[in-house]
Amino acid sequence: MFNEQKQMYRSDRPLSRSHQGKPNPMNMDRLVANFQDRDIAAFEKLYELYSPNIRGTIRAIVGNDEDAQEICQDVFVKVWHRADRYDASKGRFFTWLLNIARNAAIDRLRSKDFKNSKKNVSMSICRDIHSIRSNDHLGNFDIPVIDRLLEPLNPDRRKI
Repeated sequence: MFNEQKQMYRSDRPLSRSHQGKPNPMNMDRLVANFQDRDIAAFEKLYELYSPNIRGTIRAIVGNDEDAQEICQDVFVKVWHRADRYDASKGRFFTWLLNIARNAAIDRLRSKDFKNSKKNVSMSICRDIHSIRSNDHLGNFDIPVIDRLLEPLNPDRRKI
């Protein structure tokens, strides 16, 4: 009997439990259909169900929470506008959503803005460098302090 119940719950993820207020797998198809019919309540429920997993997957790809949250929201907006493109005969809704999220995260990593943001020096380093006092008006700085401040930079960017 347990194996029969286990099989019955494989229709879509996340697996739900009635005491948590999540739809059971048989209702998941109806929820997705309502979503495709532009039902905002269905969209909100799907966001509630799936956004933590989607955001976690994106975070694993891009490496930070802020970008992951932004991309996750963008993914759900994209999915809302493309709801008619989901085809249940080709796979589960979660898989479709996860592929869109994965592609969006990879696109962000490949974007010029993302790459440039990783090359920029942290403003805290700039403030620290600015706060160094010169020993005289000729600009004799405390070299060990400057070396410490430049240490986090890539070697090719340390040259002053």
